[in-house]
Amino acid sequence: MAWVERRGDGFRVRYSLNDGTIFTENGFTTRQEADNRAADVESDQRRRQFTDPRLAQTTIDEWIRA
Repeated sequence: MAWVERRGDGFRVRYSLNDGTIFTENGFTTRQEADNRAADVESDQRRRQFTDPRLAQTTIDEWIRA
């Protein structure tokens, strides 16, 4: 399940990953943008098409060596 929270003058989307940890995506300027992202996450998770965003992160070491 994904949910939206107000954060300062913007919004963030939070959701549970398969291992039970909570992941946060920041930087949404409108509630509608955040609601749309939350719906996309839930849909991808239901269809088993969701990719853990931590797997896509590049470390500084990897970036320097590239």
